Amino acid sequence: MGDTMTVAEYTHATTELRWAASELAASELAATKEALRRLRTAEGKIEQKRRANINAARLVHTARMAERKAEAARVARESLESEAVGRQRLIEATAECYGMTVTEVLEGEARRIRP
Repeated sequence: MGDTMTVAEYTHATTELRWAASELAASELAATKEALRRLRTAEGKIEQKRRANINAARLVHTARMAERKAEAARVARESLESEAVGRQRLIEATAECYGMTVTEVLEGEARRIRP
């Protein structure tokens, strides 16, 4: 009959799926209860502190890396800004030297760059 199921096969399959889901839920519940029981012991508390220290160290490392990246971005931005300021001053000096406006200097640069 191919891909179709009979009513009995469908009923049997859904019953098996429900049973498997129930078994899985019961297994997960038992595992969660066991984990909670272990956490309430002295060893569990030591393990929690160890994990908390590891997480804190990771957060500190992440914060340091973020600070380094922010500093690198600031340095890059400042160098670009100073380059732009220098370029603007050069254009203004060129315009003053030749008695031109800044726009005329920029238009001349554009003509010189284009083929």
